[in-house]
Amino acid sequence: MYSAGTESLIKQAREIGEEELQKFYSRITKQLTGKEHGHDVIDSLQRLHLIMASTKYTRRLPVELHRRLLSLCVSSSVEQLTVLTSAVLRETLPPSGPGQIYTLNDYSPLTSHTAAVALSQVHI
Repeated sequence: MYSAGTESLIKQAREIGEEELQKFYSRITKQLTGKEHGHDVIDSLQRLHLIMASTKYTRRLPVELHRRLLSLCVSSSVEQLTVLTSAVLRETLPPSGPGQIYTLNDYSPLTSHTAAVALSQVHI
């Protein structure tokens, strides 16, 4: 169904070690701290999406990374970033624990790309 190259990437994404994944999360969080979101950020978000999509709803992002992605998703004027961040968030489990539940009032300027994410993770 997939080409050999695609199969290899999916296999690598599924088999990424927890230590390596935590380092990757840290790197992305640091990239999202900056004001400029260039090609490195887009590449990292594409890789993160592949990792999340290949393990379908079995991983939680660190809270800080989740918040930064959600913030970028609702505030970015660059459609590619909005689409990528919403795609990543759609493939993850919502954050858990006290204070980690979002309401619609937290992110009122929802766009069409983020509506599905917010509604899937909102506490009503």
